[in-house]
Amino acid sequence: MEYLVRVSGNVSSNQNKTYVVSSDTQENAQNLATQKFCDDFDVSEDTVLVIPQKRTTKAIVAFVFMLIPILLSMISWKDGHNTVSIAPDYISCLYSVCIYSAFIVRFKGVQRTVSSWIDILFCVLSILLLSSFIQTILVTASIKFLGSVNTKILLLVAITLSWLGLKIVSLACIAAVIIFALFKIAALNTAMGMICGPLYIICSFVGILAYLSVEPAFIDSLSHFKSAAIKGLNYLSFDISQAKNRVENIKISDKKIQINKNSRSKDGEN
Repeated sequence: MEYLVRVSGNVSSNQNKTYVVSSDTQENAQNLATQKFCDDFDVSEDTVLVIPQKRTTKAIVAFVFMLIPILLSMISWKDGHNTVSIAPDYISCLYSVCIYSAFIVRFKGVQRTVSSWIDILFCVLSILLLSSFIQTILVTASIKFLGSVNTKILLLVAITLSWLGLKIVSLACIAAVIIFALFKIAALNTAMGMICGPLYIICSFVGILAYLSVEPAFIDSLSHFKSAAIKGLNYLSFDISQAKNRVENIKISDKKIQINKNSRSKDGEN
């Protein structure tokens, strides 16, 4: 049984790290994760907060929900006389590997990606599911986004940004590919029908959420995302308040100028 154990403690600053631990019991998994955290950050066990949870059960749930849309994508759908396919192929899998490998390098690390059968299977299913999303985007040659954009160019930009951008940009590129695919799935609505279409979307969504809930790399990065979002909101709030102050100062200046003009005109009349 694998356990996902989240450990936090005060070093020079508060640190959080999530470990994947193979153990027969939850208590033993908790002790192993605590020891690893203390070794990594050189702290006392008395100052450490440990939150364990079973990973294997949630992982199996994620596998099932991710596998359903992958199997649905293997079907060739009929739209009148046309055949629509979103099955992963060489090109879409290559795009998917390029984007997902950036996530591995930036967040998860190669060692953690192949550390257990759960992580290896997650890697395979994630690539196949992302590949079906990419294939959904490639159904048409262009997509309407601030004009007409070639879908292959859009994917190449996503790959480039995921490798060259910040950590958060890498994850944002994967999210952008999924969002664009969800918009494009509307074009396949007639072909997939009233049952398979919603089933593909819902199972993909639940499968991704279940995967992220047991992905230690994503859990560890949540605090980074929160701090980045808070900083961004603070900057935005500061800019808005500055803009309001400038507008108010301009209005006050205009009123003063108008009062001066009125007083001068009255003095001239007298």
